[in-house]
Amino acid sequence: MTIDVKDAFRANPRSVREFLLEPGQGCYIPAYQREYRWDKGNVDRLFEDVLHGLCQFPARPQTISFLGTVIAIHDTTYATVKPVHRNEMPRSVMTIIDGQQRLSTFILIFVGLHNQIAKLRKGLERDGTEADGWLKTELDKLSPELQDCIILDRRTGKGLHRYYPRLIRSFVDVWSSQPDTAKYDGAIASLIWQYIEHSQTEDTSQKEFKPKKSAENQDTFGNVEKIFSHIVNRLKRLGKPSEEQANLVEQAVVPQFGTQLLGYEIPAAVVERLNSLDETVADRRFRDAFCCLIFAHYAQQRMAFTVVQTGSEDDAFDMFEALNTTGEPLTAFETFEPRIIESVGLEAYENSMAHIQVLRIKGYLDQFIEQTDKVQKATSAMLVSFALSDTGQKLGTKLNEQRRYLRQRFEDPDGSPEFQQAFVRRLGDVAEFMSNAWAVAGEANLGTVNDPEAKVAFEYLRSLNHTVTIAPLVRFYGSVLSAVEPDAKRSAITDLEAAIKACAAFTAIWRGAFGTTNNIDAVYRRVMAEGDGISALAADPKGRTGTIDVTLLKQALAAALTEQKIDNQSDWSKRVVQCPIYSKSRPTAQFLIAAASKDAEADPGNPGLTIPGRSGLHKTMEPEAWRELSAMEIEHVAPQRGIGSNWDQKIYEDHDTVDTLGNLTLLPKDQNIVMSNHSWTKKRAGFKALAARTAQEFDDVRAEAKAQDLDLPGRGEEVLASANYSPLLVPLSKLTSSWDLELVNKRSARLSEIAWKNLHGWLE
Repeated sequence: MTIDVKDAFRANPRSVREFLLEPGQGCYIPAYQREYRWDKGNVDRLFEDVLHGLCQFPARPQTISFLGTVIAIHDTTYATVKPVHRNEMPRSVMTIIDGQQRLSTFILIFVGLHNQIAKLRKGLERDGTEADGWLKTELDKLSPELQDCIILDRRTGKGLHRYYPRLIRSFVDVWSSQPDTAKYDGAIASLIWQYIEHSQTEDTSQKEFKPKKSAENQDTFGNVEKIFSHIVNRLKRLGKPSEEQANLVEQAVVPQFGTQLLGYEIPAAVVERLNSLDETVADRRFRDAFCCLIFAHYAQQRMAFTVVQTGSEDDAFDMFEALNTTGEPLTAFETFEPRIIESVGLEAYENSMAHIQVLRIKGYLDQFIEQTDKVQKATSAMLVSFALSDTGQKLGTKLNEQRRYLRQRFEDPDGSPEFQQAFVRRLGDVAEFMSNAWAVAGEANLGTVNDPEAKVAFEYLRSLNHTVTIAPLVRFYGSVLSAVEPDAKRSAITDLEAAIKACAAFTAIWRGAFGTTNNIDAVYRRVMAEGDGISALAADPKGRTGTIDVTLLKQALAAALTEQKIDNQSDWSKRVVQCPIYSKSRPTAQFLIAAASKDAEADPGNPGLTIPGRSGLHKTMEPEAWRELSAMEIEHVAPQRGIGSNWDQKIYEDHDTVDTLGNLTLLPKDQNIVMSNHSWTKKRAGFKALAARTAQEFDDVRAEAKAQDLDLPGRGEEVLASANYSPLLVPLSKLTSSWDLELVNKRSARLSEIAWKNLHGWLE
C-alpha cells in the first residue's frame, strides 16, 4: 500500500496574525497539556525578539523573527473537544499539541496592547493635531485586528456570549453562545472572557484592565495574572529607552522604516512630532501610543511559526518528538489522564475511585516535576514496569509507544468500566510501590513486611537497580494493598515476603554464576507472560490466566536455573569459583559475602575458611547488619595490582581470579584504605587486630606486629585502634600459611556452599 506523505501532515509558515485570524478558527488545549507556566524571563525574551526585529529596519527589510513550530490537529469532527456542544462549535478547531505556551503569551500581549491602545486613543482625540489624527486612524485600524486575535465573534448569541475566547482548555472551558452552557474557568480563557466583558462595556472599555481570579481557577490563575501584569508593565515602558531596550522612536524616524513595517512611509508631520517629543502629558501619550502601534505590527506580522497540521494525535506526537529539541514533551501519563477523567465523567470524577488512583500516581511523579528530564524518566520507568506486570509485554521507552499502550489497553473493546477501574488501580499500585519502596532515597518502606531477610533481599535488588523484578513484586504488593480481611492480609504479606526472597535468591545465584546479567530479564518476562503455560503472573497475559501465585514464581525461577545447569550447589559453586564477581556485580559480591557469613564460624580444621555455625551466631542477613555491611567497601585480600610483588603470582595468571568471591571481604572505607596494597603478612596482622575480641588481645596483636615490623604506616595504626570488632575477619585471622591460588579457590567454593544453603531455600 502506498501513501502520499502530503496526506499525513501539512507544514506552512504563518505569522502570528495569520494563524490567530484564520476565519472561524478556535484554538483548543487538550486536558493533558500543562497549565500556563511561562515566567517573566520567557516573556522578556519574546519582547526582546520583537524589539530586536524592529531595530533591523531598514537594513534588513525582509526581517522576521522565527518562533519555531506549532503542531496542531485540525479537528474537523471535534473528537478532541471535551465536553462539546456540536452546534455551538467554531467553524474550525485547531487542537494544539505543541505551541500553547507561545500562543497563550501572544494572546496575553494582544489583550494588553488592545487595552493600552483604548486608553491612549481617547487622549489623542483631545489633542487634535495632524500627527494625532494620523496615529488615531492607525490605531483604529489596528484595534479590531488585535481584538480578533483574542476574540472570535460568532455574530449570534445572547449578549456578550456571541464572543468566544480564541483559545480555551479542555474540561474547564466550554464554547457556547448560550449563558447557561458557556463556561470559561481555565486561566487563559477566564482572562479573555473578563476582557470581553471589560472591553465591550462602555463604562470600562477605556480604563485599565485588571483581571481577577475566581473560586474556580484560583490555583491556576495566579501565574497568568502575574505574567499579564508583567506584560502590561513592559508595554507601558516601550517608549522609555534603557540599557536593555532600544530607542524605538529614534529607530522609527529613519527613512524607509514605515514603508518596510507598515507598507507606507510615516507622514512628515508624524516624524516631526516624534523628533520633537517633550515630557508633556500629550507627548508621552503620543510616544506610548506610537510605540504600541509599531510593536503590535511587528508582533502580529513579522513573528512567524511553521504550523504543522496532522490528522491524528499519534501523528502529532510523532511530529513533536521529531522536531522538539528544547521544549518539555508531555509524559505518557499526562496524555492518558484525561481519558481516565472522561471514562468516569467530569462531575463524578472528583469523588471517584479513579481520582484516588490518579492522585497515587501523581503523588509519585510530582516529586520530579521541577526537573523535566527526571519526570520523563520516572514516568517511562514506571510504565515499563507496569506493562510487564499488566500483560507481560516488554514496553519500549519511546513516548508514543507508551502513550499508545495506555490508550489501547484502557480502551480495549472488551474492557468494561470494572476493567478500566482495575487497570488504573494496578497502575496506582506500581506508582505507590515506586514511591514508598523502590525509588526512595533511604531504606525502603514496605509497610507491613516484617521478615528481616525479606527486607535485606529487597535492598539487594534495589542496590542492583534490578527494575525487571518490580513487575512480579508489584503484583504481590498490590494484593497486600487490596486485601481487606485480616487473614487475607496476613497471607498476602507472607506471599510478598516469599516473592521478594525468591527474586533475590534467583538473581544472586544467577549473577554469582555468570557475573553479567546473561539475559536474566528474559527469564522474568517469561514468568510474567508465560508462567507455567497455563497461568502467568501478569494481570492479563495473552493466552494465559493471570494469577498471583508465589509457588508459580518459585517454580518458574527454579526451572530457569535448571535450564542453565546451576540448580544444585555443586554445579553452581564450580561457576562461582571462576566468576570475577567483583568486576561484574559489586552489589552481588556484597550480598553473597553477607549470605555466606550468616551464622558462619571459622573452620578449625581449615584455617582461612568458614563452616556453618549455630543459628543466631552472626545475623548478617538482618536489616541492621546489612545497613552496616552494605556501607562497607569490598576489600581484595590479594591486591588487584599484585603482579610482580611478593604475593602468589599464580593468582594473577588469570586476571579474573583476583576478583573472585574467595579473594574478597568487606571493610569500612578508612580501614580499606590503610589495609590495601600491603604484603600478606602485614595485612594478616591487621586482620588479626580487627578480629580481636578484647582490648588486651588487640594491644597484644599490635605489639607483636610492631616487633615484627608489621605495623601500618601513616594513619594506619590510628585507624585500627578506632575500629570496631569485625567478625567477618575472624576466619582470615586464623590463617598461618600464605595466601595463594589454592586457598582463594577453596574459599570461593566454601563461601558459595554456605551462601547456597542460606539462599536456595528461598526458592523451595
